[in-house]
Amino acid sequence: MANTMKAAVVEKPGVLSIKQVPVPQVADEEVLIRVKYTGICGTDWSIFTGKYSADKLPMVPGHEFSGIVAQVGKRPGG
Repeated sequence: MANTMKAAVVEKPGVLSIKQVPVPQVADEEVLIRVKYTGICGTDWSIFTGKYSADKLPMVPGHEFSGIVAQVGKRPGG
């Protein structure tokens, strides 16, 4: 598996760039999802416009997605 992946990163309000970022490490009870499709929700828009979580920028927004399981932790399901 590659060590990096492409991600949309909100750098500062109104500035979004596509960057190579490290692939997240999978904890024992987690799975890694290779994202195929994603949606933009109100929270993502608020992050982009600086109305929400501006103090946490830069960040990779997004929590509405679908994809395939790429890796499973050592203890799936606990």
